[in-house]
Amino acid sequence: MAIAGLGPPTAQLPPVGKIKSSSIIDLEAAIQYLTLLYNPEIHGSRVIERRLCPLHAGARPRSPYSPRRRLKPLQIQTEVTLTSIRADTFERTYAVRWLTTLVSQAAFLTEDSEEMEAVVQDAASLLAICAGAASAGTRSRTFVFASHSLTDLTSIKVHITDLPLNNQDYSSVGAQTWGGACLLAEMIIQSPPDFCLSTSNIISPRMLELGSGTGLVGLTVAKLLSLFDVSANVVTTDYHPAVLENLSKNIADNFASSTCSVSISSGFLDWTNPPDSSTAPFDEPFDVIFGADTVYEIEHAAWIKTCVERFLRKPSHSSLQVLSPSDPPPTTFTTHPRFHLVIPFRSTHTAEAESVEKAFPFAPSIRAGWSSPPDGASPEDAYTLAITSKEIIICEDTVWANNRQEVEYIHYVISWV
Repeated sequence: MAIAGLGPPTAQLPPVGKIKSSSIIDLEAAIQYLTLLYNPEIHGSRVIERRLCPLHAGARPRSPYSPRRRLKPLQIQTEVTLTSIRADTFERTYAVRWLTTLVSQAAFLTEDSEEMEAVVQDAASLLAICAGAASAGTRSRTFVFASHSLTDLTSIKVHITDLPLNNQDYSSVGAQTWGGACLLAEMIIQSPPDFCLSTSNIISPRMLELGSGTGLVGLTVAKLLSLFDVSANVVTTDYHPAVLENLSKNIADNFASSTCSVSISSGFLDWTNPPDSSTAPFDEPFDVIFGADTVYEIEHAAWIKTCVERFLRKPSHSSLQVLSPSDPPPTTFTTHPRFHLVIPFRSTHTAEAESVEKAFPFAPSIRAGWSSPPDGASPEDAYTLAITSKEIIICEDTVWANNRQEVEYIHYVISWV
């Protein structure tokens, strides 16, 4: 009999003493239920509202993409029920005991088949999550991003392992996945052309992620490009040794095959002392750079600007343009490389948010609208990094919150002008 409903493991699972006589259907249903309970997939960030801002400091949002709507109590009872069961230590202990019994009795199960072997393997993996790694603060999760814009793409799944935070070392915050990375990954999948990712303009692109942390954004980009069967190079970076080690593991978990058309790697990057252009993989410029939840100290924006200036490919002189507030952002990275930055906007961290607009000027203010440098100016004078788009995004937190709550983010598009 298949398991139904949302009761606790003690009520939902087949009795421990009857595991050997349980059918494969019942055992599969039990594993599915425990996975939903203790290792659920995360389905991106639910965007509530998107508003563009005029390109000048302190400008209020305008031109909403969609009307503001408040959160509805959709499936709220289900979420509350699951949350309360997950927090029950006795129920988790029972689930661990049940999984341990299933794995230990694998050789005595009545059905000997590939399907049963798969059930036992799933049980062993879930047991490690429930009893082993989870008890130390490590958590493995699957993020699922569905596309509504590509007819041949249903969803992309990225498997991520988060490590426990080291409260004595703030630079270890990259050990866990934050909401801005989830939002940026979701936006990329929802509209790849907005991030210069489409089959019509991709020619061996080079992508860089700053402050990758667990690597969610870089892995999402790499998986999308691999679906396009594009030869591409995605470089993820971070600073903290433990974060880099976990980042490498996440890459290996998601790209076990060597036949993939996309090359994805991880590497050390110190924003305060970025390497010169002779150091691989920074010896060639990047077409697109991504950053999510990377500005949590006032100094970070200035450090990041130094890196972007060094690593973002410069367009040809003839393609430069100075954008007015009404101009759309550039459409292809073949002429306009971009830096996409997503930061949370909190009332307690306004100084950090304002530091971005101090480091990067707004495009309309650059050189009073010059379309080309004045006589006598060097070609390098034509290149300035500036904000070409600023967007306020309000979404529902689906990464950390145990209940439904709104979180506000700012998405900056920064280009050479």
